[in-house]
Amino acid sequence: MPTFESSFLVHGHDPSRVAAFHQTNVSEIFPLLSPPGCAVEIDPARRLARMSDGAELRFTMYLAFCYPIRWHAVHRDVSTSGFTDEMVDGPPMQKWVHRHQFRAPAPDRSGAGGGPNINTNPSSSTSSSGPNVISVTEVYDKIEYEYAQPWYSLGGILGRTLFNPGALWLLFTWRAYATRKALKTWSVDGVEDNDSTSLERPLLDRTAHNHKIKEK
Repeated sequence: MPTFESSFLVHGHDPSRVAAFHQTNVSEIFPLLSPPGCAVEIDPARRLARMSDGAELRFTMYLAFCYPIRWHAVHRDVSTSGFTDEMVDGPPMQKWVHRHQFRAPAPDRSGAGGGPNINTNPSSSTSSSGPNVISVTEVYDKIEYEYAQPWYSLGGILGRTLFNPGALWLLFTWRAYATRKALKTWSVDGVEDNDSTSLERPLLDRTAHNHKIKEK
């Protein structure tokens, strides 16, 4: 079974805050993390204020602002360390299980492609009261998925076109940037500035985060 893995670091926010960001006001936060050219419309009847086990989310993604893909997901294993969303109905895929984890990174963890080393307690952060620990969170995603069969069917072709490893890499490259950007203005009561147009288009820097694709 194919798997896709992604990880990136968020500085200045501990894992519990990053988890709260993803699990509070879900219907407002989720569209902010969608890439340019992929508008997201939440089903008004399924708006989700707070994530919990069994919570459902229905939404429509408009690729290139015009081609609709309807998605129905259910959430489970919700905790301060992460959650799992599983596709119940949606694009032409036989399986889509997405695990989100928010955790403290290993000390001096290197990013993909020789990215920056992370020191959660650098000497430059010391003061008269002792060292200040800098909050850093590793956002780790793992997706287990299966394409529709046979590969030459319409569903098989669409699934492989929309959710191939390259497309997933682009999606999570954007999501890493969008998550960091949105957290700068987020409060526990909601998004202070939820204008998605304020998200500038980033350079797709492979050193900013780490992606892995596995075939099993």
